[in-house]
Amino acid sequence: LGGRYRERVRPYASILMEEPGPLAERIAAIREQGFRAVKMGWGPFGRVDARTDEAIVAAARDAIGDGELMVDAGGSDAFWPNGYTWALRTADMLANYGVAWFEEPL
Repeated sequence: LGGRYRERVRPYASILMEEPGPLAERIAAIREQGFRAVKMGWGPFGRVDARTDEAIVAAARDAIGDGELMVDAGGSDAFWPNGYTWALRTADMLANYGVAWFEEPL
């Protein structure tokens, strides 16, 4: 379908979110395996409060360092409690942490 588009692709680890402490430990272990990009999703994110969401992202950013960080909020969950206002506020917070993409905020 048009030939080779690129010579290399960046793999990423995909993990479930946890509380900040265990999440940071898990991401540090993933970095030791050679991954420089992590997509984390679901778990407590978007289900507790804004402070918890930011603590999770801050811990993940510290653990991944200058690597690529992605967030899957899991908004397709049938019991997703958040809407447009939450998505906008959270997108702004994620931008402050250099998150590469924000999946399923609604």
